[in-house]
Amino acid sequence: MPKILLVEDDGLMSRMYGRLFTYEGYTVEVAADGEAGFVKAKEFQPDLILLDVMMPKMNGLELIKKLKEDERTRNIILVLLTNLGIQEKLDEAMRLGAMGCIIKSNHSPEEVVKMVEGFLNKKNLG
Repeated sequence: MPKILLVEDDGLMSRMYGRLFTYEGYTVEVAADGEAGFVKAKEFQPDLILLDVMMPKMNGLELIKKLKEDERTRNIILVLLTNLGIQEKLDEAMRLGAMGCIIKSNHSPEEVVKMVEGFLNKKNLG
C-alpha cells in the first residue's frame, strides 16, 4: 500500500486524517511543521505528501520548493490539503510543483481519501 506523509500543524486534523488513511490501508507518517516534514520526507520516502500552506517554521510553499530541489524527494507527489483558498497561493503551489490542491472545508474526509487515490493513480498511469 502507498505511503503518505501528512504535514499539518493542527493536531486534531493530523490525527483524524492519519487514522483515516491508516484504516484505508496506507502507511502514514505525520509531521507538525514544514521543517519536520522535509526531514521526514527524506527518511520515510512517501509516495505522496499532503501538506498545509500555513505552518510554523517553514510554510507549505517553502516546503514544496525544498522538496523539488532535493533529488531524494523531487518525484514525490505533492498535494495541498488546506483551508486557505487564496488563488494566488494555490497557483504558486502548482507552479512550484504541487500536483493539486484539496480545500479541507469543501470535502468530507472520505472524499479526501478518494481524491488522494486519484492523485496516486494519475502518477502510476503517467
